[in-house]
Amino acid sequence: IAGGVVALPLRNAEAKTDNKLRAPIITVFDARGCREHKNREYKGPKTGTQDDEMCVKVQYEKIAACEDTAFIVLKECLSEMKS
Repeated sequence: IAGGVVALPLRNAEAKTDNKLRAPIITVFDARGCREHKNREYKGPKTGTQDDEMCVKVQYEKIAACEDTAFIVLKECLSEMKS
């Protein structure tokens, strides 16, 4: 079982800015009871408990944005707020 979440980061004065939209992509791996494959996502030391079969991966990636779609969403939101 795997799940994914996008969480927007807080602004930080020290954060590097390159005018690209970036956000942490969080993936949760829960392989408790899975015997179909060897779990290779985690490379650290093992605990010997069920925690060895769970992993959270956080990866900071560029997020693609389409200005046309953003304009349509903004227009729809503003029209909803007016009514």
